[in-house]
Amino acid sequence: MTECNYTHDTFMEARENFKKSVKKDHAKKFEKIKSPDNQDTIIAAVDLAYIDAQRRMHGIDAKERNDAKSDITKEFMEYFKNNAPTEEEFNNYHMDLCKSWIKHFKNDSLRAYGKAQKIVNMTFKYLYCCTNIDNFENHFKYCHMPLDSFTLEWCKRNIQEIEPNKIGSWSKMKDEKSDTYKESKNIEKYSYHYYVARIRDYVAINKIELTPLQLEFIIWPKMQLELATENYLFTLTDEYKKTSEKEKLRKESLEDKMALVVNTINNFNCKKQ
Repeated sequence: MTECNYTHDTFMEARENFKKSVKKDHAKKFEKIKSPDNQDTIIAAVDLAYIDAQRRMHGIDAKERNDAKSDITKEFMEYFKNNAPTEEEFNNYHMDLCKSWIKHFKNDSLRAYGKAQKIVNMTFKYLYCCTNIDNFENHFKYCHMPLDSFTLEWCKRNIQEIEPNKIGSWSKMKDEKSDTYKESKNIEKYSYHYYVARIRDYVAINKIELTPLQLEFIIWPKMQLELATENYLFTLTDEYKKTSEKEKLRKESLEDKMALVVNTINNFNCKKQ
């Protein structure tokens, strides 16, 4: 995959595009995203984060959900009242936020760390879209990248240390002290903190002057478009029946893939004529 332009200007543009998208789909909630230390703002951000994750929240009880939202809102309020944390302090606070969400559920699948990190990290992402952010910039300095199917696919394609067979479902992910955990007797998957560490390493090694959260604003829509373009080509032609051919296509730049889509459509039109 061709390296993306990971610059501050690209991040700012990506964040603005994200804001427009949220405003279009959830205007009433987004208009409350004003300042990270404002309770109504945090409530709206938690609600938006839950909307993103709710597809994987099967069997959730309304009281448990509302109690979890209320508890985590209080935790976020406390976070932004305090001074900006060090990296170690942030990681500890992040774990406490996830636990404050998890503790409200009896269903084991709802207690998965992967679901909790999605709520916590997306709440931070929405709060990072506040109109009044200048005084709180350092509160976002050590934020983690929200992990879902798109960002995990990006990790798979860009971080060499990651073994594809050890990437599990984000919604079932656990957080263990070790880099991996046993999903079943013979199946090993990466833990949450392993991804956090590898993403930070990637940013440092490649001298990217963005935080993991800022980087996510860029890579999420890019990966969404990458996968949509690939799947369209896989469905549209017989060229990519073999796994090896699919892998070759995945390594092409997004621009080349989109050019292939245009050429394929043009060829179809020519045949019809």
